[in-house]
Amino acid sequence: MPEVVPQNTEEYSDTVTRVHGAHVSAFGVDVIHNDFGFLQVTNLYGALSWTGSYSNNPAHSTGTGSGFADFLLGLPASSSKTSLLYGPPVLSYTELGGFAQDTWRITPRLTLTSGLRYDLFTNPVERENRQSDFAPGPGGFVGMANGGSSVALAGQAGVSTGILRTQSKNFSPRVGVAYRLGEKTVVRGAYGLFYFDEQGTGGSARLFLNYPDITTQSANCSSTAPCLNTSAGIPNKSSASVLPQVTYMPIDNPTSHIQQWNLTVERQLAGGLVVRGSYVGSHGDDLNIALNPDVAYPGPGAVAPRQPYSAYASISGWEPIGISNYNALQLSAEKRLESGLYFLAAYTYSRSLDNGPGGNSSSSESRSNVQNPRDVSAEYGLSDFNYSQRFTDSTIYQLPFGRGRRFLSHDGALTDSLLGGWEATGILTLQSGPPFSVSMATSVANTGTFTRPNRLCNGNLSGSQRTLRRWYDTSCFVSPPPYAFGNTGRNILIGPNLKTLDFSLDKNFQIEKGLGMQFRVESFNLLNHPNFGIPGNSIGSATEATVTSVITNAREIQFAARFHW
Repeated sequence: MPEVVPQNTEEYSDTVTRVHGAHVSAFGVDVIHNDFGFLQVTNLYGALSWTGSYSNNPAHSTGTGSGFADFLLGLPASSSKTSLLYGPPVLSYTELGGFAQDTWRITPRLTLTSGLRYDLFTNPVERENRQSDFAPGPGGFVGMANGGSSVALAGQAGVSTGILRTQSKNFSPRVGVAYRLGEKTVVRGAYGLFYFDEQGTGGSARLFLNYPDITTQSANCSSTAPCLNTSAGIPNKSSASVLPQVTYMPIDNPTSHIQQWNLTVERQLAGGLVVRGSYVGSHGDDLNIALNPDVAYPGPGAVAPRQPYSAYASISGWEPIGISNYNALQLSAEKRLESGLYFLAAYTYSRSLDNGPGGNSSSSESRSNVQNPRDVSAEYGLSDFNYSQRFTDSTIYQLPFGRGRRFLSHDGALTDSLLGGWEATGILTLQSGPPFSVSMATSVANTGTFTRPNRLCNGNLSGSQRTLRRWYDTSCFVSPPPYAFGNTGRNILIGPNLKTLDFSLDKNFQIEKGLGMQFRVESFNLLNHPNFGIPGNSIGSATEATVTSVITNAREIQFAARFHW
């Protein structure tokens, strides 16, 4: 049966503008109220996983073992099953915003814009108070077998219905200036602070998808001590090895915000050409990172006794502890359509750094991107989306043949129908490779999650040394000692570049008055250039440093005709 949930949004907004002398002032307010049902849970029917932990060679576990062999042995490494006790939760929350802005034309050449915005984001409230939050004990998440933890229930024992503290000081200033140098050059600069709310959207770490109203029972067995058996099925009750999962958000939950600034010089040249050069920067604070703060300390034997709170299989943290920094040089040239030619070319040289992917990204939702949640600063490195250089060019060229064009403009209808009116379009993209991390094929730390290797040298090979079978230098990465985390950082290697050229050729035909046809020939990846995926990043596996996938299709050519009347 389909699940029917409400999705209602009410929005009220108004803006008042006043023009007085050299000033244009604006004042506005925006109120958005959301009511929505939410149902995004996994493993309602349960799931088992086999990893090869019990079929490997104990003396040489790296690179040995088979998940299928573990399956035949009937020894899963983990299990998970979610139960929804009372139907999907129904939430409501409100976003309040107001701003004041003034644009002052100080002189005919100089314009200053300044403003101030205020944002208030209320926390989601469930109509039956079916929300909860894990409350750590006095020791926080440092130490093993900590006591004093509890699960705070909305609307009970002094806990508010929204549980988290609403932040009421989200004031964000904005300022921008533009100065005209002569008749063809403009300099612009701006700064702004921006707050944004992530509590009501996306992701699985939500207080309204939490224990005890929604229960997820999980078992994570030690790599040396099996705790599950396929013949027994998927456990759905708590026991010494089958434990519930909970969600944790800090009660004093600051609003994520980012500062952005830029400086641009733009000049108009002859022939309808406009060139721009910009420096763009940003810095983010209190960004949400999804992690499991209850990861066990490294050590032998069963995993659970080495967790800070061993009564839970995992704690899905959603913590505003992320930071980000971005700096970029952006260059562009745009030629307005003249003599049948238009193009826009852009080049970016940039560097983006953070200590974790965005909270709603697919990679972060696994909660397994942080090796040691007690040292998140060690995760600071290149962003997953960092492409240090990127060049794009979009060109439109009207071939100079046929009526109204440079050549064959006075030839007959047959010549024009065959050779006239063609238009070519091309899109070229050249992009540096993305960063990626490496981890050990076997988690020697025995924490229930991954282990990174120790790094002896850089690991990146030069372009002339790289091959599809040896993209990076595996000798730079060795296994850390047993029951220890590795020292390799996050996203320290660079993957393959990307090069694509898409091309199309089209022509409009006038069949009769009021009836026409457009014929198109389109080619994607015209040069049939292979763009490769990330190489194997599991140190000690058979595919380490080996590229085994492509991320773009082979050349595709398609023909299309469209009639219009």
